[in-house]
Amino acid sequence: MKGVAFRSVLASLAELRGDESVERALGQLTADERSEIEFRIVQTGWYPIELYRRLFDVIVETTGEGASIVRAIGAAAIRRDITGVYRVMFSVLSPETVIALAGKLFNSYYDTGTVAIVERRSGYARSSYARCFGFDANMWTEVLGSSEALLAIAGAKHVRAQLVRGGDDAACECVMEARWA
Repeated sequence: MKGVAFRSVLASLAELRGDESVERALGQLTADERSEIEFRIVQTGWYPIELYRRLFDVIVETTGEGASIVRAIGAAAIRRDITGVYRVMFSVLSPETVIALAGKLFNSYYDTGTVAIVERRSGYARSSYARCFGFDANMWTEVLGSSEALLAIAGAKHVRAQLVRGGDDAACECVMEARWA
């Protein structure tokens, strides 16, 4: 996992649920895990996916919100990360064009896995994710939330994304569909 993802998750949790929520989550980590996340992770570095999964596990545990908080964090994190010239670029591209860039964006956060856009047309896209070793249900849910937000940045309205195959704790692959107006 790219270090920026850890930073974005914590900043998004603070934005959504307050600094106390971040402290509660960090308080559930081991001393080594917390130290790694708070003091050793840099934006451009690469870190174990297990630590990222653990961070989401404690967020779900301490908020008691389940998948809904993970999806909300995914959406908030991509809105935070897509700034400046990238936001302008994504806002002038069509949602269909932005979907075509999904693989490059995905690989800027993860050093595992590939994304193929299986089908895309006005108001619809189907994506296939493969070889995403170490992913769990929370990570797939985060990808759903970030995909919805990215499409919204590109001007899509009433975005709905869903997993249609895979995407559970044991899956290193999945197929997602997104629909929008």
